[in-house]
Amino acid sequence: MSRSRRGRDSRNRKKKAEESIEYLSTLILESDKDISNLAARDLLRVSKRHGVRAESKVRGLICRSCNSILRPGDGSRIRIHNGVRRLTCLECGRVHRSSLSKVE
Repeated sequence: MSRSRRGRDSRNRKKKAEESIEYLSTLILESDKDISNLAARDLLRVSKRHGVRAESKVRGLICRSCNSILRPGDGSRIRIHNGVRRLTCLECGRVHRSSLSKVE
């Protein structure tokens, strides 16, 4: 009896978590720096607690060390060298590296 109830609650919980992650994602992309940093921290907490992932575009904007937002020029510095993009967080100094694909 409690088994079916638990399943229903799990689906409802995940659905609410997805809705809150969507809302926090819009706050990250459209708000000022302070609100974006708070939304980024809350987004990571909700996604870890409920096992729901945010879009890769939004996840790439959050520093995994200090949970601050990585906006180029505002909270981060971007350098490109030999096909590698280096995104440096200006809060904690962590360097996020990713390779760039060549356009022919």
